[in-house]
This record gives sequence, structure tokens and C-alpha cells, in this order.
Amino acid sequence: MTKNSVKKFVNAICDFVPISCDVVDSFNVKNVFYSEDYIKKNGPQKEKTPLFTIELTVGEDRTPAYSTSA
Repeated sequence: MTKNSVKKFVNAICDFVPISCDVVDSFNVKNVFYSEDYIKKNGPQKEKTPLFTIELTVGEDRTPAYSTSA
């Protein structure tokens, strides 16, 4: 039972790892999760929901900070 649980957890995490990533700049990043063959076989896929979101900010004292409430 534990093996199956760990296997499901690993598969869920690996599902969020893109097969390729194109970083143009800090505002333009394109992750590809499905190959063209996979899409042809199974149809278009939905956008993935991030596991978590982090908002980077600069505090009043000009120190960097982050927020996970976004």
C-alpha cells in the first residue's frame, strides 16, 4: 500500500515537469508538457494549474521578499 501511495505521489509531481522550457525573459516563459505525437493521439490538453504560486516583492526597506498568498 505504501509503495502505491509513493508511486502516485511521484507520478503527480513528475506530471508537472515540462518536456521542454523556452525562457525568453522573466515575463515570457513557455513550458511544453505534451509532445506533438501525444496531442495528435489524445487531442489538445488543458493548461496545467501550478502546484504553488510565489509572488516576488520588494519591501519598504528595499529588501526582497516573497508572498504565497497570490
